[in-house]
Amino acid sequence: MADMKLSGLLLLLCCHGASSVIHSLQYFYTASSGLTTFPEFVAVGMLDGLQIVYYDSNTKTTEFKQVWMDQTSKVNIETVKQRCKPDR
Repeated sequence: MADMKLSGLLLLLCCHGASSVIHSLQYFYTASSGLTTFPEFVAVGMLDGLQIVYYDSNTKTTEFKQVWMDQTSKVNIETVKQRCKPDR
C-alpha cells in the first residue's frame, strides 16, 4: 500500500498539468498625409506590452523585433511552401 502511495506521489510530481495564461495581443495602425518626415502608414504589433513587429510604408518591409518572431515566421513560410507544392 505504501508503494502505491509513493508511486502516485511520484507520478504527480513528474507530470505537469496545463494551465491557462492570459496574453495581450495588440496592433496599432497609424496613417498620415502631408508629413515629409513620417511614413504615410505605420503598423506596430505588441504582445504583452513588448513590440514584436514593425512595418512602415517608406521601407515597405516587415521588421520582426523579437528573435522568436523571426524564427517563427521562417518556419511557417517553409511549412506553407511544402504544403503548397503540387504532388508529382
